[in-house]
Amino acid sequence: MYCTSRIGSPKCYSPRATSPRLRSPSPRARLFNWRMSPYQRITSPKSIGNIALPSFLRLSCPGTDELLKNFSLTRVRTNNSTADTSIFNKCNQQSPISEIIAGKGSNSSEFVNYVFDSKLYPEQVLLRVGKIELTRKDLTCLRPGKLLPINLIDACLSCIKKRNKKMFQKSETHQRVIIMKTSFSQKVFQSKEKNAIRSKKNLLNFEYLLFPLFIGYWTILVINNREKTAKYYDPIGIEKNEKQVFKGLFDFLKQEISFHQGKSIESTRWKHLECQRVNEIDAYDHIDSAVYVLRLAFKISTGKDIEISPDVLNEYRTKLIALLFKYGTKIVY
Repeated sequence: MYCTSRIGSPKCYSPRATSPRLRSPSPRARLFNWRMSPYQRITSPKSIGNIALPSFLRLSCPGTDELLKNFSLTRVRTNNSTADTSIFNKCNQQSPISEIIAGKGSNSSEFVNYVFDSKLYPEQVLLRVGKIELTRKDLTCLRPGKLLPINLIDACLSCIKKRNKKMFQKSETHQRVIIMKTSFSQKVFQSKEKNAIRSKKNLLNFEYLLFPLFIGYWTILVINNREKTAKYYDPIGIEKNEKQVFKGLFDFLKQEISFHQGKSIESTRWKHLECQRVNEIDAYDHIDSAVYVLRLAFKISTGKDIEISPDVLNEYRTKLIALLFKYGTKIVY
């Protein structure tokens, strides 16, 4: 809309009335913009006053230093390499939560209490093992008397396998163990399309093969490749399915030998495969069957002569948390 008043009137947009946006910045403003880092500009009293931050975020508020310590700020490289990043180093301190997750607390049970804290968000992802993400809800299933979900079982088996790999790297005389994922074991022993089930690597090059099997509760099949024996461990003993399991194993070995070695199983020592079912004398609860399988897998993978009984399973649940945090990737918010 054009001005109809005479020149010099307050309503007229004369050349002297230049828009503030078109004015060149003052030397003080240029100094403020170029000599201060982005973090300093954001947290300066002037910026805080302009954007009207809540009082608990203002730097003049008591306890702000403690609040800032809970945020882990990392050094950021920008195009302006002259930016002052010293403030990032001051605030780059691990929070107590980070220390608990990293296992650096004064008490080793602190991070266990942090995981089991029911007041915290249950869907928070605390750990990643390979492609498996574990939330607080998943990890709290390691409490006594709770069933373990499949993703938690696979994560524990993966950590046990990493432990075995590290032990073999230190000493080549240590037995190599490969533990199948629960989904792969299900395909081998419960799928009708067994002809398409083959492993990418030659499993018979390892000393032991471990197949965790779910039949309403958890069992485990252990194959000793050197001695050509198979033992089926059933902690509950109510399902008499060993013949079906051993037949599925023989069919799987037949395909593996044919695919990786180009031989018939009849021309190898595997044709005399010895199979045995192992029933435990102690009475196990079906809720602890997964913990029993993990304990036995750990014993075989590490070669340690550890006790396996119903009395030690509750304590072993807590040790599984430490194992997960040792070999998994910690997620800290």
